[in-house]
Amino acid sequence: MAFYSCLTPGVCSQDGCAEGYMGGLCADCAPGYGKTSGVECSPCPTDPVARVVVFDLLMILMLTAYVYRLRATGLERLDKHMIAVKILFTGLQVNSFVLNMRVQIPTFARNFFVLQGGMSQIGQVFFSYDCASSPETPLVYQQALLYLLSPLIVITGSFVIATLGVFLKRAITKWKRGLQQQEKKKEGEAEASKQQQKSWLLVRDYTTSATVLTLSLLHPGMALKAFNLFHCVVMGAADTDLFLTAEPSVRCSGSEYTAWIGAVGVPLLLLVILIPVSISTYLLRNRAQLTSDEFMLRWAFVYKGYQPKLWCVWESFVMARKAILVAIFVFLPGLMQYQALLAMFVCGVSIFLHLLFQPFSSLILHRLELLNLTVSTLLYFFVQFLAPLGKNVASIVLIFLSQLGFFVCAVVVIGRGLCKKVKRLRTEHLSRTQAKSTCGDHQGETEASESEMTLA
Repeated sequence: MAFYSCLTPGVCSQDGCAEGYMGGLCADCAPGYGKTSGVECSPCPTDPVARVVVFDLLMILMLTAYVYRLRATGLERLDKHMIAVKILFTGLQVNSFVLNMRVQIPTFARNFFVLQGGMSQIGQVFFSYDCASSPETPLVYQQALLYLLSPLIVITGSFVIATLGVFLKRAITKWKRGLQQQEKKKEGEAEASKQQQKSWLLVRDYTTSATVLTLSLLHPGMALKAFNLFHCVVMGAADTDLFLTAEPSVRCSGSEYTAWIGAVGVPLLLLVILIPVSISTYLLRNRAQLTSDEFMLRWAFVYKGYQPKLWCVWESFVMARKAILVAIFVFLPGLMQYQALLAMFVCGVSIFLHLLFQPFSSLILHRLELLNLTVSTLLYFFVQFLAPLGKNVASIVLIFLSQLGFFVCAVVVIGRGLCKKVKRLRTEHLSRTQAKSTCGDHQGETEASESEMTLA
C-alpha cells in the first residue's frame, strides 16, 4: 500500500476531503465549486457563464485602455509609471508562484498571495471558467485548449474592440464638425477615403499592441497549463500507474491522453517557446526601425524603458525567467526545499544579470526592479523554514512585510508618476489656453484697426 500527500495543504484529513474538494488527493473541486488562482476551491457564483463574460469584457477594456496609454507614451517622453506597472505585474506573478508549493501558510498570508495571483495572472480571469466547464472532459484538457486558442481569441477580441473604438471616435468627430462642406464634394470624398485608410491603420496598430501585450501577460499561465500536461507521477502498485499531477483522476496513458498531448500539449508547449523567441527575432530583424514613429506606436511598450542595447532581448528574458520558475514548481511537486533553492538560484542569477547590464534607462525603475528581484529571492529563502504542516512566525512575518514593502514602493512610484503626468498635462493645457487667448486678442486688435481704416 502506498500513501501520497495531498496537493493542497490542509484539505485532506482522516475523514476525507475538506468542503469543496473531491477526487484523488483531493485535487478536484466538488460540484458547485471552482478554483481561484489555480489552487483553492471556492463556491461558484449563481451565474458562472455571465460572470466569465463580464470579467472578460472588463479585462479587455482595461487592457485596451492600458495599450492606449502605452501607445500614447511611445512618441512622447517616457512615462515611468507605465513601466512601473509592468514591473509590479511581473513581481506579483513571480511571488504568487509560492501557492504551488506544498507549504502551510496562515490564512491572511495565503489570501495575500491569492490576491497577487488574481491581480497578475490575467489568464486566471480570462479562462477561469471551472464552474462553467463541461464535466465530461477533464478540466486540465479544457484549460490547455483555451490557452492554445488564446492567440486567436485575443486577436479577434482586440480587433473588434479596436474597430469599434476607432470608428466610433471618428463618427463622433464627424458629428461634431457637422456637414458644412457639401459644396466641396470631391475634396470631401478624397478626405473621407484618406481618413478611412488612416482609421484601418489605427485598428491594425491597436490590435498588434493589444495582442502582444496580452500574450505576454498570459505567457506564465500558458506555460503552467502546458507543463501540467506532461508531468505525471506513479499512483499505484505498478510503475505504469501514472496519473497527471495537476488532475490525478486523469491517467497518463491510453488513446485519449495521447490524442490530447498530440493535438494540444505539444502545440501549446511550442507556443510557450515561440512567443518570447518570436518577439526577440522580430525586433532584431527590424532593429533599424525601433526609433521610427510608426514602429514605436505598435511595439514601444515591449522595449520602452530599457537601455537601447537591450531593446530586442530583455523582455523575452523576463518571460523566459517566469517560464523557468513555473517549470520548477510543476516538475518538482512536493520537493519544497529543492523548489525553493532553485527558485532562489533563478532569482539570484536575475539579480546578477540586472546589476551587470542595468537594463532600465531610469534609475528609479532600475531600483524598483532590483527591489522586486530581492523580495522574490527573500520569499523563497524564508519559505524553506516553513514546514509543510508547520508554522514559523518569524519567517511568515518577514515574508509578509517584504511583500507588502515592495507593493507599497511600486504603488508610490506609480502614484508619483501619475501626479507628475497630471501636472504636466495641466500645464500644457494652460499654455494652450493662454496661447489661444493671446491669438484672439491679436485678432481682435487687427479687426479693430481694419475697421478704423475703413471708416477713415
